[in-house]
Amino acid sequence: MLTHAFYKNNSRAVLIAGDLDFRPVVESLIRLGTWVEVASVKTNTAKDLQRAADKHREIIFPDFYDWSTSEFKKSHPIPIHIVDSGDPGATGWSLKKIGSQNRNHVALWTKGKEHMIRVAALDSALRAVEVQQSFTVRFSGDIELLQRYFEAVYGKIDWE
Repeated sequence: MLTHAFYKNNSRAVLIAGDLDFRPVVESLIRLGTWVEVASVKTNTAKDLQRAADKHREIIFPDFYDWSTSEFKKSHPIPIHIVDSGDPGATGWSLKKIGSQNRNHVALWTKGKEHMIRVAALDSALRAVEVQQSFTVRFSGDIELLQRYFEAVYGKIDWE
């Protein structure tokens, strides 16, 4: 990276790492005029490395899944994300439990072997946050996998 920056072969660099040992190279690249992005799993990244870069991009579960082979994806499907506004109860879904996540209302619904976690839109006048559309994360099969996936991507759910 340093050699390419020195010879002006590139103007940008992306370092996929989280170890503080890489801070000197990031600082050197920036001194040479190269724009540097550090990409890493946030929980395993030194804060000083994040601050040394021009930008830090968190690598999250969907990134790792996108980088997987098509064979792996075919044999290990993940839940799908759907933007919706319908009422699951009106279409035959059974409510299993409710909770909250980041001040959003969350509900777990089932219908046969189908499961979904629905995040309801909030009223900004009541909650002092921006209104967002409702969305659903849906999966056929293991209900535990759906819950683990949701928490890995969107955060922990506090079930009532």
